[in-house]
Parts: sequence; structure tokens; C-alpha cells
Amino acid sequence: RDVELIFKPFPLDGICNPAIKTKGNGVRCTLAELVFCEEKLNQKGWKSHRWIFEHQEDFMGFNAPDEALKYYSEKTGGDLAKLKTCTESSETFALIQKMAQEGADANVQGTPSFFVNDKALEQGNFIPLLEKAYNDLKNR
Repeated sequence: RDVELIFKPFPLDGICNPAIKTKGNGVRCTLAELVFCEEKLNQKGWKSHRWIFEHQEDFMGFNAPDEALKYYSEKTGGDLAKLKTCTESSETFALIQKMAQEGADANVQGTPSFFVNDKALEQGNFIPLLEKAYNDLKNR
């Protein structure tokens, strides 16, 4: 294995992200928690992340975390009770806050953000730039 990808959420909501001054409705926090809960409970974190990303517009109309969680469970077949217990746990909330703080400490300005060897990769969300960074590092 020559590359390690580490996912850390940076929800744009001050409820769970100390770097964001404006508190939202908590939906973004719950979606970040949901990814980790799906990984913890079902080893489906990446699948969950992709699904949420592909359906992100659907979540814009929700005003409460419970609405988003119910919608996700209905559409994906997830166990609502188990996901709710996990997403509402203080342990999961603390994990999201910790990772968001790491993003703030790294001066993350938005999402997605990519870092290669602890350095920000500007416009790293574009595959050609990620491929170039990978090839540059591999050919050193």
C-alpha cells in the first residue's frame, strides 16, 4: 500500500464545528456522525458518504437532524433506531468535534479539502491534481 486516505469531516455548522461561528440546525453534524456510525455499525462508512454526497440536495430542505436521519434510513434501509442511538451519543459528537477542530487547526476554509503530507493541496478535489500529486510523490 503506497497511499493512505484519511477522511475527516468538517461540517459547516457551529453546533459541532467550533471553527464555524454560525450555528445551523444540526443536520450537517448528523450527516457527518452518520458516516462514522455506518462504519462503526455496518462497515459501510464510505458507501454512506458517497450516498449522502450524491443526494446532498435532498437534505437541504430538512430543518432537524431527525428528519435527515429518517430520510436516510428509509432510502437506504438503515436501522433507524441503531443509527439514532449512535448519532446522538456523546462519543460520536466528541469525535466529530475533535476532527472539525483538527480541520480548523489546519486552516481548512471549506469542503472538500485535501492535504498531502500535511500540506494543503489547492483544488485537490480535481482528479487530475490528485493524480499529479500522487505521481510526483511516487516518483521521488
